[in-house]
Amino acid sequence: MTDTSPELARFQLEQRVKASANWFYLIAALSIINSAVSLSGGTWTFAVGLAITQVLDGLVATGITSLRLVGLGLHLWLLAGFLALGHIARTRRGAFTIGMVVYTVDAVLCLAFQMWVSFGFHLLALFFISAGRSALGRLPASTPDPQVPASYAPTPSLPLLPAIPIPEPISPGRQACQRCGTVLLGEGTLCVRCLSRTT
Repeated sequence: MTDTSPELARFQLEQRVKASANWFYLIAALSIINSAVSLSGGTWTFAVGLAITQVLDGLVATGITSLRLVGLGLHLWLLAGFLALGHIARTRRGAFTIGMVVYTVDAVLCLAFQMWVSFGFHLLALFFISAGRSALGRLPASTPDPQVPASYAPTPSLPLLPAIPIPEPISPGRQACQRCGTVLLGEGTLCVRCLSRTT
């Protein structure tokens, strides 16, 4: 018997959105690795990484300082953008759309350089990213509980205070530390809290 409750359906859609948004993190991470391998003289790359970063690696590898700075700046801008898309796409469809457009342009670049395997992986990634965009569109907006007034809703930005222990009454056979009030096991024992000895 399958559970078709609205909570389960919402949970499944949220998981699909998160998994699809994680593709942006994966693309950024593999692009960073591709650039590090390329700049260190390696010849292999991950197919899911951005092809544009490989073009920028060529600019950075040149001896011209201005081109190196432009290449590094564009690297950082692209990678930071994909990391931001991974974060924002969990709640906004526009982030999925922007990421898909940029990654489609990157797939066209793969075609231009005849990087067939990379192009295939780009299509696969675009399929999963579009599934997340679709799931986010089907995800109902969270509605507040009608029985709880908004003024009583917990504020997530405030930290919770630790629980304060309630002191136990001291039984007739036990003593309390005169310095901090901790219950001791017997006379002449060492208080574990303030390290004072009772007499």
